[in-house]
Amino acid sequence: MLQQYQNIYQKARESTSLTQEKASEQLDISVESLRAYENEKRIPPTTVVSKMTEIYNNQFLGYQHLKSSIGNELIDLPNVKLKTISNAALKLYIAIRNYLKLEDDFIRVVEDDVIDKDEEEVWNIGMESIDDLHEAVLGLKFATKASNIE
Repeated sequence: MLQQYQNIYQKARESTSLTQEKASEQLDISVESLRAYENEKRIPPTTVVSKMTEIYNNQFLGYQHLKSSIGNELIDLPNVKLKTISNAALKLYIAIRNYLKLEDDFIRVVEDDVIDKDEEEVWNIGMESIDDLHEAVLGLKFATKASNIE
């Protein structure tokens, strides 16, 4: 199967060089169930994904599963892409520097717990910067666990 058509569960398993048979044995599920998850015929329950993240040593799989399971209806999770450690660290450094450039203005806006009309632009820019920080932190966290960057 071409890698571009593999789903997140299959990619994670194959990155550990486990066969479906060995993985299903370690996961304590049937090979048929694992095939169904990898062929997107069924969504694995959280308990199985939790075991996958442990056995495959891949926390990013858990994040991807959570993001695809809940979508953005409940919470807007950042779109994290696997990067090399140096690339992810640089992205975090840049996000921190960008936030620090506006920190004083942002603190002035939030210190009274009221965001006035004339403060909304600074508030929105600050929140975007915090979102960038969140994404960069997760990117670095998962980069340190990544053994197979696409």
